[in-house]
Amino acid sequence: MTKTNLQKFISKYSLNGEVTAVKWNLSTKDNQISLSAITNDKSLVYDVNWKNVEGLSADYEIGVYDTDKLQKMLKALGEDITMTVNQNEGRVTSLSFSDGTSEIQFMTAELTVIPKSSRLKGQPAYNFEIDLTKDFIAKYRSAKDALSDESKFTLLMNKKSKKVQLVIGYASINSNRVTLDVPIKSGTAKLEKSLNFNADFLKSVLDANNECENAVLKVSESGLATVQFSTDAFEAVYHFGPVQAND
Repeated sequence: MTKTNLQKFISKYSLNGEVTAVKWNLSTKDNQISLSAITNDKSLVYDVNWKNVEGLSADYEIGVYDTDKLQKMLKALGEDITMTVNQNEGRVTSLSFSDGTSEIQFMTAELTVIPKSSRLKGQPAYNFEIDLTKDFIAKYRSAKDALSDESKFTLLMNKKSKKVQLVIGYASINSNRVTLDVPIKSGTAKLEKSLNFNADFLKSVLDANNECENAVLKVSESGLATVQFSTDAFEAVYHFGPVQAND
């Protein structure tokens, strides 16, 4: 395997350090490492699959508790690496990564200390899809950087233009805000009420999956937004739940 792909896999679930304790599922049948995770505030549920992984020797469930530590340790290795699962009396105790001249050993955790993720029991009908174009993502990043203290973004219907807009810094009173018209790819662009989602998580998700150029954000008026990224090496699906408005 390559260190670059391992680092990409980690970035897609750690989301800039938001989630550090997860369970890796190694499958030799599918040649993949997969996981399900949920943020501490439970507003984001997601699944990440690393496909076509080389060198998997057996099926394992591995508790990775301190992802930040693993990321730092990987910096000591070159690009082409091998992974070894170490066991003691049938219990996984650590992971070893080697580039042929250097090796790191990362201690794994008992699965009982890994927070359990929840899966959606069912997905509602999505009303429309926002095309996550390079231009729109660049504008969103700039808006979020400009209003870095704003933790949510709001989707709402502009009463005059009858267009759906994304607003960072929205409030019922005058406020610093950035408003973006969203590029609708399909569906009926209509909202009866405003919807609020975590702006920091969306930025982290977009940053971690920036190699994918054909993603869309599906939006349901019930308060769910879903985005899926698919490349030759990775499949990742993120479900954004509603967050509380400031006022």
